[in-house]
Amino acid sequence: MKKEVLINKNGITLVALVITIIILIILAGVSINLLLKDNGIISKSAYAKEQYTIEGIQEKLELVKGTTYVNEQGSSNIDKYFTCLEEEKINPYKVTNKEKMTDSLGIVEVDEKYSFLIKTEGDNIKIEYEGKVGEINRPESNISIALAGETIQTTIPIEISATITDGENPVNSAKWILNTESEKIGTEEEKYKENLIDANSISLEIDEINTYYLHVLTTDYYGRKTETIQGPITISNNYHTHTGSKSSGGGCYTKANMVTRTYSSTCGSIISSSNGYYYDSGAGHGVIFCSNGHAHGENQQGGVCNATITNTTTVQEGWLENCGKTTATQEGYIVNY
Repeated sequence: MKKEVLINKNGITLVALVITIIILIILAGVSINLLLKDNGIISKSAYAKEQYTIEGIQEKLELVKGTTYVNEQGSSNIDKYFTCLEEEKINPYKVTNKEKMTDSLGIVEVDEKYSFLIKTEGDNIKIEYEGKVGEINRPESNISIALAGETIQTTIPIEISATITDGENPVNSAKWILNTESEKIGTEEEKYKENLIDANSISLEIDEINTYYLHVLTTDYYGRKTETIQGPITISNNYHTHTGSKSSGGGCYTKANMVTRTYSSTCGSIISSSNGYYYDSGAGHGVIFCSNGHAHGENQQGGVCNATITNTTTVQEGWLENCGKTTATQEGYIVNY
């Protein structure tokens, strides 16, 4: 009996041990999941630490603004801010790159990892965290140009307008030139002569007949330059074109076309003595007439009249142009774009 009791006790201990191990495995799995998953404790801790670092850097960069405002008596810009940033310490962090993109935008990179935008709003400086270096997606401008204007114009200069539409990243500035070159001329600003009248509108005046191309150089928010070409824009002479119809009139055809026609036929009537005689006093010959009154020589009485009858009549056949112009008359210019 004692032996059986011992065996039973050993069996119960083994089952409990297996259950305990299973529970420990489950708990370990839950704990590891809580620690290591994307939204786990370690991930949250690392994120919180990085956010603390970013806020610390931004605070240091904000302090530089104070020095800039003091030195410049309340006004500032990108250049002045960068000058003070060189003189100021932002320990324990280090500026690894700074770049002026436009007059209103600069970029400062810290510890080769964090990028901050330095913006100007009037005389004020605004600092924004942009993201991690190498992970920032700066959208393109995706410039498109639409031309508008009358396709038939009467005088020179020809007037056309162009509207620039940008994409997600807006255009910061733009210059343009109208020439006869269909190929790109590059992004050097000195090649472009005109600035935009406003944010997205161009007014074109063309003085000569030719084929033109509009080249627009845009600079986006990040200082990237893009050349966009719109064309061809073709100017040609517009000559008068007769409208209406020669057969039915209308338009230029308002004058009736009157034509004189002559019709000939053989009489075929019987020559009868009942018409009497007529004696030509000059020649002395007797003349007899057919039933249609045609005169014939003597000795033809009772025959068939083979004389040719000629009738003349005036009729209208269609219409003539009455505009006073020819197809060589220039009435203006044709604009194709």
